Amino acid sequence: MLHDHDPSVSDFVKAKIGELLEIKDAVGMDLDLRLLGMDSLKTITLIVTIENEFDLTFDDEELMLDNLETIDKIVRKIQHKRGCLHES
Repeated sequence: MLHDHDPSVSDFVKAKIGELLEIKDAVGMDLDLRLLGMDSLKTITLIVTIENEFDLTFDDEELMLDNLETIDKIVRKIQHKRGCLHES
């Protein structure tokens, strides 16, 4: 899959996920974060951090773990909400 991301957004999301999941190794953009221990509480913590960092608001229907299961999906959602990318 081709990833067309703003590196600062990708780096921010990767760093925050690393902190939340207490992992030091690089995480692939398409790896299912649930396999690394991402659960609903950690997802909400991540979303609140993203909302504060990028001055965004996620709608309730966007908060389903299936919609945010990979770094790629999270970064694309941020870019879409910032007006930088059309969701596919």
